[in-house]
Amino acid sequence: MFFGNISDIVEPIRTGKVRLLAMSTQSRAVEFPDVPTVAETIPGFVVTGWHGCFAPAGTPQKIVDHLSGTLAGISRDLTIMKTLGNLGIDTVSGILGEAVRADTALLKTALEAAGLLRRQAAQ
Repeated sequence: MFFGNISDIVEPIRTGKVRLLAMSTQSRAVEFPDVPTVAETIPGFVVTGWHGCFAPAGTPQKIVDHLSGTLAGISRDLTIMKTLGNLGIDTVSGILGEAVRADTALLKTALEAAGLLRRQAAQ
């Protein structure tokens, strides 16, 4: 079993050394349309990986906006999109905060359920 970025194992998949049984993404991957998602069997089960860029707290908004715009432009470049697409990576911009919040909640719940994180008392 492997939960990670598909780009980490795309070559072994293509050469037949690894066989995909299911994807933990919301929908089937364009690169592997015959591979079902876990959510097709367990509704709501979605775990995805992401990469993002962060700036230190207090970075002036002008700089944050400039970096954000530049990175968004790069993520829409057709050559970049094709290169990353060949690795099984979809380029998306502008949703990093949402991804961090969603994953924080999901992982906190999982860690608490496993007894690895104490539940915080209601405040």
